[in-house]
Amino acid sequence: MVLGGVTGGGAAADDAWVLELGGLRWRREEGPGLPLAGHSLTARGVTWLLLVGGASAGGGANTALRRFLLRERRWEEVKQRGTPPGALLGHSALYHPPLDALFVWGGQRPAGGASDQLHWLRCATVTWARLAPARGPRPQPHIFPAAALLGDVLVLLGGQGPTGEPSDALQLYGVRCNVWVTANRTRSTVTPQPPVTPPPPATCA
Repeated sequence: MVLGGVTGGGAAADDAWVLELGGLRWRREEGPGLPLAGHSLTARGVTWLLLVGGASAGGGANTALRRFLLRERRWEEVKQRGTPPGALLGHSALYHPPLDALFVWGGQRPAGGASDQLHWLRCATVTWARLAPARGPRPQPHIFPAAALLGDVLVLLGGQGPTGEPSDALQLYGVRCNVWVTANRTRSTVTPQPPVTPPPPATCA
């Protein structure tokens, strides 16, 4: 599903589109009822799509949590518990199936300033919590980083730094350890290496 975003005229859109992969056909779907840009839309398996954050010039910042029920094909607003992330734009959101949890990191506050906070949502109870690292510092705040989940590691790359400059930072978060690791720089080229025996699974020390 593709939801909202900025149109050619600079306004936030409120429509939703679904690409049917079998025939590569687009189908218009019901939207959540508000124009948004800068949000995240993340699948919780085959049950929900979770809509977090975003804003529009006319509708203001979105602090509600909404979900699209995939089987029923309808939106609903969900009552949140705990400490939600509040209004965010350009954050990263990743779902971790073993924990049935959504991790939300970084982004920009509509009032100004990038965030270095990490929140997680326990989907079964719709309860948020803010995660302070078990040890070591937090990474630098970033906006619009690329994000992926590799096993129990959240991988965040690039985006904009705290003062708006382009960033090549590579930041890793161990879900089971609650520890961040930040590499100094990424490399622009890769030198081929001979194959090696795969190492044992990583553990948190």
